[in-house]
Amino acid sequence: MTNAHILASKLSIPMHPDLFISSRLSGILKHLTEKRLTVVTAGAGHGKTALTAWAVRHKDITPVWYHLDEQDRDFSRFIRYAAAGLTSCTKNPCPMMERRIAPFSAIHRERALAEIVHALEAAPGPRVCLVLDDFHTVQEETAILESVKFLVENLPPWFHIILLTRSTPEMGLSRLHLTGQAVEITESDLLFTLDETRQFLTKHLWPRPPKKIFAGYLIPST
Repeated sequence: MTNAHILASKLSIPMHPDLFISSRLSGILKHLTEKRLTVVTAGAGHGKTALTAWAVRHKDITPVWYHLDEQDRDFSRFIRYAAAGLTSCTKNPCPMMERRIAPFSAIHRERALAEIVHALEAAPGPRVCLVLDDFHTVQEETAILESVKFLVENLPPWFHIILLTRSTPEMGLSRLHLTGQAVEITESDLLFTLDETRQFLTKHLWPRPPKKIFAGYLIPST
């Protein structure tokens, strides 16, 4: 894979201009990048991508967004896209980083990851978060899972990683919690409360929504 094969759409932050963000959700999202690793786990349609995109746009941090799919299960492809995104966020871009890691396969992943860490340490920029969107599509791959753990443990302190996934990855999160490096946001955190559902419907749909709608259908679905 050469630079010409890097699709810009896979490294673009999504746009969600019309969102309802309650004060409770805003408070949760405010802590999104306080730990080295944040894992947002929820099923499809629960807003993890939209809410995370909104949150990082409203923080003093530079987001590097990587949309993952089944093809990214290949370690060489994964690391090339990650490097392509990260080179754009350093104070002095490091185009050589992508070329130096290009030949590395999964069996040499630590060398490839070390190149990324060294490049970022040598050319520090602003606070950065790497968002791996739809991480569930690749998290069964040992090489990629171990790579994320390596980055969490070795990247500079101004760097954060956010995983958006439908299921909790098996990467020793309890140990990361104990060392103060990780935080989880779950599906229950993203669901609207009764008051939030009422606020949303009053603002966007009906001035006075019927009470039966709240209890019978909308509350369990928002």
